[in-house]
Amino acid sequence: MTTTNRVAADPVGADLLRLLKALKLGALADTLPERAALARQHKLSHIGFLETLLADEVSRRESRSAALRAAKAGLDPGMRFDSWTAQQDLRYDRTLLGDLTSLRFLDAGQSAIILGPGVIAGSRMRMPRSSCSGRCCD
Repeated sequence: MTTTNRVAADPVGADLLRLLKALKLGALADTLPERAALARQHKLSHIGFLETLLADEVSRRESRSAALRAAKAGLDPGMRFDSWTAQQDLRYDRTLLGDLTSLRFLDAGQSAIILGPGVIAGSRMRMPRSSCSGRCCD
């Protein structure tokens, strides 16, 4: 029988939790012990560890913000471009879709008209565009 030596996750102390909450980073406390163990396992530097933590927090906040905007607009949260996966047999211009979802045309002062069957133009395109558009205006 083999056993693995697992490093116990350091508990988040009350002082650290208080500091995280003062900086509005209290949600980091939930994943901090696991992240610290992974950082030790991968021999990350302190800066690398901090970068990983902050990147996770930014990602968490962006996801939460997008979900809140979609809910406020009454949109289906599953109908977002960043969660969409194309079927294998679907043919489309990936470059054009990337240009549309990045909303770069807005910065250039241009408009976009999307034509297609009512179902696609009405519900499928309106929802993802409106969920993307909030990101450029935050």
